[in-house]
Amino acid sequence: AVFAEPGQVLGAGQAVFRLARDGAREVAIAVPESRVGALKVGADGTAELWDGRRFAGRVREIAPAADAATRTFAVRVALTDAPADLPLGLSANVRFVREGGMAPTVPLAAILQQGRGEHGATVWVVGADGAVSRRAIEIERYADDGAVVKSGLEVGETIVAAGAFKLADGEKVRAVAP
Repeated sequence: AVFAEPGQVLGAGQAVFRLARDGAREVAIAVPESRVGALKVGADGTAELWDGRRFAGRVREIAPAADAATRTFAVRVALTDAPADLPLGLSANVRFVREGGMAPTVPLAAILQQGRGEHGATVWVVGADGAVSRRAIEIERYADDGAVVKSGLEVGETIVAAGAFKLADGEKVRAVAP
């Protein structure tokens, strides 16, 4: 981009040009310190532009230190299949593939804490016969819409999401629609 015209008077330190490297397009994102540990250079992801177009991406660089003001880490994601004429400066939402595949997310109300931290969490799992049994789970991280379970629960298992504190092992329950 050109920021000055021939013959224009410039001030000290005023930018005249902004140069962009030719080649693969990149997205610069800020990752919270609570999530940067799960990212590795080379991790695959998807960038979705505001107009709905999606492009495959790969983490190219992770800043070694957090920004002092925002406490986020600068991450650069190379868009591996973006066209060369994709305009610079577009906004994008970037999602990453979790190692180990999908992980179940459970509502916070379904989790019973039986100790300190994330290692004392349990949920009530509903068996095929409708009987509940308490199962220990390990929480990977907490999110706005619930908790991502690292281990102890498989995708597709039925759990009790409300009233979990009132149950006893072996008690029969039936599902109701929300």
